[in-house]
Amino acid sequence: MRCDAATVITGSGQFVAECNGDHPGIFVSKTTLTISYIDLSTIGKWGIAGEDGESGETLNVKEAKVFAQGQEGGITDFAEFNLEGCEIVLPTGSKTKHAVVDAEENKANRVTIDVSDFPVHIAGVQVNRANCNDLSGIAGVKVAAGGEFKYNPDSKTLVMKDVTVTANDKSAIYCTGKANDCGIRR
Repeated sequence: MRCDAATVITGSGQFVAECNGDHPGIFVSKTTLTISYIDLSTIGKWGIAGEDGESGETLNVKEAKVFAQGQEGGITDFAEFNLEGCEIVLPTGSKTKHAVVDAEENKANRVTIDVSDFPVHIAGVQVNRANCNDLSGIAGVKVAAGGEFKYNPDSKTLVMKDVTVTANDKSAIYCTGKANDCGIRR
């Protein structure tokens, strides 16, 4: 895929871009690519590549899952790279510097970005990657012995067993996302 004008890839499904040979899975030429609310996977000599990192190429990733793999770099050659509501989870300790680099500042050949904040609030506290596996630590939440309270971001399901939420002036459970972003299982 080649982007010569500002491009937005968005949706609730999956998008896969693979390229063989000496080309990137997605190439951004002197413009902006925005990836939002989608599960995107790309493989090429470069996963997602800009022109040269100095020609105004911008990559914006908003609340999306991205997997980018390339022999020469997973995400590389961008003048600007912005994440909103998501974070680089692999490689661990990574940084951005015209490209995603590992902790030793080598270009990362495989990059995984995942959503960091989920569209669910418990007693006014947003569920995120750090707290989703155990929501019992949120003020106002009580989980009885043998109970559980967690959010599964893959199935978009709030799992509750023997849970009491006291929220006072906040909603006990509030979903800010789309209609299918929060199911409840007991």
